[in-house]
Amino acid sequence: MTKKKLQVVRPRVVSPLPALAAAAAVAVLLLLLTAAGRPSFLGRYEAITISSVASLPSGYSSESARRAPAVVVARVPSDCDIFRGEWVPDDGGDGGGGAAPYYTNASCPLIQEHQNCMKYGRPDLGFLRWRWRPERCELPRFDAAAFMEVVRGRSMAFVGDSLARNHMQSLMCLLSKVENPKDVSTTKDPEFRTVRYESHNFTVAAFRSPYLVTANQSSDPAGGTWDLYLDEPDAAWATAVAGFDYVVVSTANWFNRPTMFHEAGRLVGCHHCLVPGVADLKRTYSLRAALRTALRALTAGAGGAGFDGTVIVRTLSPTSHFEGGEWNKGGDCRRTRPTAARMAGLDLDFHTVQVEEFRRAEAAAAAASGGAARLLLMDTTAAMVARADGHPSRYGHWAHEKVTLYNDCVHWCLPGPIDVWNEMLLQMLLLHQPGAVSKAADEACNIFRGEWVPDPDAPYYTNDTCSVIHEHYDCMKYGKPDLGFVQWRWRPDSCDLPRLDPARFLSSMRGKTLAFIGDSLARNHMNSLICLLTRVAEPTTSWPSSEHTVYHYGGGYNFTVLSFWAPFLVRNELVDADGPAHTGLWNLYLDEPDAVWAPHVPAFDYAVVSASSWFYRPSMLYEAGRLVGCHHCLLPNVTDLTLRYALRMATRAALRAVVGGGGGVTAVLRTVSPSQYEGGEWNKDGNCVRTRPYRRGEKTLQGVELDFHTLQVEEFEAAKRAVTASGGSGGAVRMMLMDTTEAMIVRADAHPSRSMMKFHEVIKLPSIAHYGLRYVLPAAAVAACVLVLAAVSLPGRVPLPPLLAPEVTKNTADGVGGDRSGCDIFKGEWVPDMSGEPPPYTGESCPVIHGHYDCMRYGRPDLGYVRWRWRPDGGCEMRRFDAARFLAAMRGRSVAFVGDSLARNQMHSLVCLLSRAERPAPWTNGSYAYRFERHGLTVAAFWSPFLVRAVETDPDGPTGSGAGLWSLHLDEPDAGWAAHVGAFDHVVVSAGSWFYRPSMFYDRRGRLVGCNTCLSPNVTDLTLRYSLRMAFRSALRAAATGGARRRGGRAARRTVIVRTISPSHYENGTWNGHGDCVRTRPARRGEWELNAMEKDMHRIQVEEFAAAARKRGKGAARMMLMDATEAMAQRPDAHPSKYRLWQPDKFKVSRDCVHWCLPGAMDACNDMLFHMLIGEHIFTLSHKTDLTAV
Repeated sequence: MTKKKLQVVRPRVVSPLPALAAAAAVAVLLLLLTAAGRPSFLGRYEAITISSVASLPSGYSSESARRAPAVVVARVPSDCDIFRGEWVPDDGGDGGGGAAPYYTNASCPLIQEHQNCMKYGRPDLGFLRWRWRPERCELPRFDAAAFMEVVRGRSMAFVGDSLARNHMQSLMCLLSKVENPKDVSTTKDPEFRTVRYESHNFTVAAFRSPYLVTANQSSDPAGGTWDLYLDEPDAAWATAVAGFDYVVVSTANWFNRPTMFHEAGRLVGCHHCLVPGVADLKRTYSLRAALRTALRALTAGAGGAGFDGTVIVRTLSPTSHFEGGEWNKGGDCRRTRPTAARMAGLDLDFHTVQVEEFRRAEAAAAAASGGAARLLLMDTTAAMVARADGHPSRYGHWAHEKVTLYNDCVHWCLPGPIDVWNEMLLQMLLLHQPGAVSKAADEACNIFRGEWVPDPDAPYYTNDTCSVIHEHYDCMKYGKPDLGFVQWRWRPDSCDLPRLDPARFLSSMRGKTLAFIGDSLARNHMNSLICLLTRVAEPTTSWPSSEHTVYHYGGGYNFTVLSFWAPFLVRNELVDADGPAHTGLWNLYLDEPDAVWAPHVPAFDYAVVSASSWFYRPSMLYEAGRLVGCHHCLLPNVTDLTLRYALRMATRAALRAVVGGGGGVTAVLRTVSPSQYEGGEWNKDGNCVRTRPYRRGEKTLQGVELDFHTLQVEEFEAAKRAVTASGGSGGAVRMMLMDTTEAMIVRADAHPSRSMMKFHEVIKLPSIAHYGLRYVLPAAAVAACVLVLAAVSLPGRVPLPPLLAPEVTKNTADGVGGDRSGCDIFKGEWVPDMSGEPPPYTGESCPVIHGHYDCMRYGRPDLGYVRWRWRPDGGCEMRRFDAARFLAAMRGRSVAFVGDSLARNQMHSLVCLLSRAERPAPWTNGSYAYRFERHGLTVAAFWSPFLVRAVETDPDGPTGSGAGLWSLHLDEPDAGWAAHVGAFDHVVVSAGSWFYRPSMFYDRRGRLVGCNTCLSPNVTDLTLRYSLRMAFRSALRAAATGGARRRGGRAARRTVIVRTISPSHYENGTWNGHGDCVRTRPARRGEWELNAMEKDMHRIQVEEFAAAARKRGKGAARMMLMDATEAMAQRPDAHPSKYRLWQPDKFKVSRDCVHWCLPGAMDACNDMLFHMLIGEHIFTLSHKTDLTAV
């Protein structure tokens, strides 16, 4: 295939205002072409219509903006995080070797010289052949015409350093396809430019402010020191942005320079000033303080910069792309394609600060009554870290010849990867500008017609996080073996249905009352809503009667949810408990709404009415006090009007009572929820055992359920017509149909079946163990129903609120309770887990599991190894890992695992356990760092199998085993982790297996002091005991004394945890021979003994830990020992063996008896970690305790 040759050509003249028909046709074609070739995402886009906006910013008034023709543009789904993804080759959709760039140096004369890589001879243009693809959608190409319509009559300022200007110039070049701007700057300073697009009345300005706050360079420019006044916004922008609609704020790189920090007129510290008596507060301190000051000024309204528009905070552009030296010492960036790099080191520190300060400002703005500004986060860092190929390097040119030329690995070539920032910017403006979406486009979507698609983010609550789940629906608690039923979401045909946003829902329902009226499915629906809202607030509960439950949300919401048990909707009496069908015989008064709920209607703002299931029961039907017929009564002189008549008349009476009850009520009728019994009827061995939804059209309504749905729709339409005819009580009454039947009929997989509380002895239903009518909570099936209740349809998800850390209980006099007194969590035994709970995760629910540990995926036939739990001695029980509480207690912190692949094994276990409460980024198994954004927690692993600097000098090694020969510099901690340890709050250190490899030992001066299995006649074999001891000594010294991370202006005390050796379990051979591990249950206590070397290794680790703990001084790290060896020695059954990803070209070992299956025994190490970091997570049961007193 011949690749297209990129040509730099002069553009044709483009009319700035295309005709309506042409513009619409081109926009629609663009939408189709954007989706073409990517069918998996087709249908997830919204084709929205952008209408021009005529508002003008103060300070830039002119003639009224013309209202331009509407433009259709592709908008990404609201649940797609456009900032998490990967770079993929851009073939232009036709496989022809690459899409041309948006512009060239010939078509855009606005490119600054030192970013003009084409002009100054960059030989490779492959860096232009990549596009950013978010994880869950496709990012449409930049549409200049659509962007212009979104910003018509508006203004945008870029505030920051030269990268802010780089960003603005990218935008101007992209917009040049539609219109070239006019320079309207009021100064000749090139750092402060203002341009105007006359045809669209759009103004763009750049304000150079590399520190955002007042900054003055020292009198000696050669010294390069700056004075920063961290509580004073830079007047260069703070006095000029009041009239703008958007301000894009970005900064980071300049904070690397030596600086003196001033606050309230006082010198408070510095960065790299080397001045005696002045505290070095590090660069993250100044970045945090400056960004906080800037955002405070922008969000303070009239009290600050006078700005009341939208603040967009763009995260840093990486500082780490120089290779082979620093920026002024020969460093360069010569890569020609994207890398797999992730945020680390200073980039990670700066990014963390920026996100934390954005969240702080966002919360402060929301809480402030006078703050009018809105904040958005443009989190571009993850995308740009991978683009070391996109910089000018030496192919840029400074305008002033006297300036020393350095390789530029900071700014970005134009065109180049930076253009994706403006693709993201357009999508942000579309998603956060609801007024720009035309009413016609919004109404084109029928949310009740669609299909179920996989949802890896679910579930959004569990029985741990939501206490109101009724026992009948709590499938997780009662052992439903498959959890795939929660990982589906409903996707309408022509749009995406945003997840319910609990904060905005509660805000929109402030001061209102919502009632659910009907049978147990109405309660099922209501419980789903309560659980979704518990992510933000917990209600108080009261029970005025057995049929009436009240949930009230205080705390400024004053929102009430009511549940009324009214299975027939109308007045009813049970006249025969047995009845002709052994399900009772009922009198139904079809024209009398049930007094359980009807008198309360005037207090309702919303009433959700639903009922159908109970109408199957035999009943006598009354109207106006007279018997008019029955259903299945089997009486010779009474007409059987069937259950259809009863449901119709009861629904009619209920709707009439709701709309005629007074007040401005919104009446919502939810249609029938089908039962899903297969293999029999509900009371004759019927069950529902499917594990995934039916495909569309595979299951359809039939028989009575079809009739039920038809008559419900008919009665709704009739009631709506009656309301319209009567004037709707002055327009106060609204009617809404929640037609959920199509969505629910295909979810036969989502019922409790037998996975529910068994209550045969309480309610005599013969087959209650196969309950196929109610729906599981949590389940997308029920959660999706709630969305129609809110009058808002807003994108995004609200972060989980802070949860309490585990309660710390003390031992009581009777011995019940729970601190660690007398309980060693590291001594104990494995016992069967009889809870019946499924594993905490699987390879499907947690895709970060590496193939080496994913035993389920690779066919392990027995799953008994996941059915054991660790029970410490002393009458202790260690509770399951609580992901929500761990995340809440670790908010804003970071955890690093340092060591070999077993350290990564433990890290992945922790990430999977935490993913039950929040999905991290990235959501793949190829990463060594994961970020839980809602809680600000970072979990990372550093590959360092020897902990110290190690160099492989012979791949075969002296024994020819393929273990290699290594040079170990035993008093030099491995810089791969030691250089970053200051960024972490908690560091878990573990190592052992690699020390078996032949190695040469060197001291600090580079002298050879000995070896392990080197077989050299003149070198003393000190054995691996020596290297392990010295490596741990060096590592613990570095971990305990490395630079402290700062939180809240103070140095945070680090915790160093030493996890002791995890033994291997090869039997009948060695690791590189025929050894294997085929046991299917844990070893009994004492049955598996450590060998002599393993005992020595364990002893050495404990001794070096104790020595390090004794040496720590004031303010030093806290030292903790995770002595997991005894627990792990008893688990020869929990290794992958052959059930793993095997790559013979990389790994010669076919049987793995070293690492641990996930899920599996390694999860117990994180149970221990939870207990050690968070607090008392166990409880003690004394054998002498009278449990009746508990």
